[in-house]
Amino acid sequence: LLVPMMGADGKLHSLQKIEADGSKYFLAGGKTKECYFLIGNTEGASVIYIAEGFATAVTIYEATKQAVVAAFSCGNLGPVAQLFRARHPDSAIILCADHDTKTDGNPGLTKATEAARAINGFVAKPFLNSKAVENVTDFNDLKIFAGIEAVQKAFEVAEEPSATEPPAASLTPNTASGLL
Repeated sequence: LLVPMMGADGKLHSLQKIEADGSKYFLAGGKTKECYFLIGNTEGASVIYIAEGFATAVTIYEATKQAVVAAFSCGNLGPVAQLFRARHPDSAIILCADHDTKTDGNPGLTKATEAARAINGFVAKPFLNSKAVENVTDFNDLKIFAGIEAVQKAFEVAEEPSATEPPAASLTPNTASGLL
């Protein structure tokens, strides 16, 4: 699978190749920062979802039928979120965190939380019954493990990140559920 990586200027800047075994590669020499792949239409969108990977973005689109942006990596969530916040100042933006519990510092959740703080957005995490489940690190995993309804429910508890709490803060429903 070849996924186009579009830049802020609306032009193709690179490609991501996804192999049948799930391994991913970027085009050598291609730009990745601020590049994204959009599923759906953001014009007039009340909610825009931003996820790390392509498969996760497809799953979120399937669950919500609303615009979803794949940022391709947790390190690119911030730049892509800034870009979409500038383009859509009135839309709710939900950062769809990967929950990398087996990786030091949980980079997916940490970077999604930082991005949400920077743009006054929300964070959604792939939890089942408000608990992390082993081997469920993103929303695509959650769909495979528990079905599309579990993905939909995860967005009901999307929350605004606290300015001081670490990313692993509790899941308390808030105003984001009223936006969906």
